[in-house]
Amino acid sequence: MSKNLNPNHIPGIYNYCDRWCERCSFTSRCAVYEKTSNLSPEQSDMQNQAFWENISTSFSEALSLLEQAAKEEGIDLEQLNDEEWETYKKQEAAGRAKAKDHPIIKHSREYGIRTMAVLEKNESLKQKAEEIILQADLGIKNIQHAKAELHDITDCLEVIQWYVFQIQVKFMRALPMMPGEADDENFKNDSNGSAKVALIAVDRCINAWQKIFAILPAAEDEIVPLLALLQKIRRIGEATFPDARNFIRVGLDD
Repeated sequence: MSKNLNPNHIPGIYNYCDRWCERCSFTSRCAVYEKTSNLSPEQSDMQNQAFWENISTSFSEALSLLEQAAKEEGIDLEQLNDEEWETYKKQEAAGRAKAKDHPIIKHSREYGIRTMAVLEKNESLKQKAEEIILQADLGIKNIQHAKAELHDITDCLEVIQWYVFQIQVKFMRALPMMPGEADDENFKNDSNGSAKVALIAVDRCINAWQKIFAILPAAEDEIVPLLALLQKIRRIGEATFPDARNFIRVGLDD
């Protein structure tokens, strides 16, 4: 991230977003978008040296900002010895393992796996789209109505695919992993922000599956279990993070 602040940017707006820049109306005010939107094709290709050079530069900038933040908090990173680093890594690994066993993570992981399986093997949506096009061509269905249905199917699938694994990632980020984190006010605030993004993703996936079900009721056996699982994830998420819905994401919820 550039240290030269753009006065038009909203500080920290990127911390609690869903990274769906194509659907965001705040890209012109986001430092992360400014940083990543102008990447060359080479810098976006993992097989290209330019990609890794850009990653290296970003890591260096991030490390510099981390060192600056630590200095401002009176933390000397150089004072941490090998034993302390080993203790930290063990605590982090234990915390991550515990978080992975949390019901919200287990159910979110299950949703992602089951959703991908449905999307990969299900030909019903493709057949429905072809049917809508045929009906419009034959004059059986109003062309505007057909276009609206096709748009709904496409839009819903894009929503589902975008959030399919993000729900698990955001809830994982919201769970405490290190000793003392659960009682730390700064962590609680950050946790609520991440959990809110996850809950919004759940809401949008529920809405998308419900729309698809309305268009394609024949897929009940596949869609209804996913909806039930999403409802369970939402209930557990709201119970685990009771203040998340009230979290105000700078710029996005102001």
